[in-house]
Amino acid sequence: MVVPNTCNMKKLASITSLLIVLFIGCKSDDKITPTEQWSEGCISMVPDGDNYKIVGGCCYEIVFRAVKFPAGEKRSITAVYFTGTGAKMINYPIKLLIEKSADGSKLKVSNPAHSQEFNFTRVKAALACFCVCD
Repeated sequence: MVVPNTCNMKKLASITSLLIVLFIGCKSDDKITPTEQWSEGCISMVPDGDNYKIVGGCCYEIVFRAVKFPAGEKRSITAVYFTGTGAKMINYPIKLLIEKSADGSKLKVSNPAHSQEFNFTRVKAALACFCVCD
C-alpha cells in the first residue's frame, strides 16, 4: 500500500494557490499599465514610473499619469506638454482624449489643442523621426 506524502501535497497546493492569486491579480484587460509600450511610426508612448511619456516627436514630449481605462470607452485626462525653444524648456497643462479599442489592441490619443492624433498599437517603435529643433 502506498501512503501519499501529505507534506508534499500541502506544498503543492500552497504553490498552486499562490500562482493562481498572482495570475488573477496581475491580469488586467481594462487599464493601461505602466509596463506596456505603444507606438505609431516613430512616436511612442512609453512607461516612466507611474506615468506615461509620449516621445519621439519633434521638439516636444507629453507626460501623463497612468490611469485605469476600460476598453471601448473614451476619457479626457490632464497631461503636461513639454517643449523647448533651444534656450529653455517650457511646459504647460493640456487635455488629452484617450480611447481604447473594444478589443484593447489599439489606443487613440488626441491632443485637440495641437491638432495631434496618435493611433497607437502595442509594439515598440520601429522608426525614428528626423527632427531639427530651434
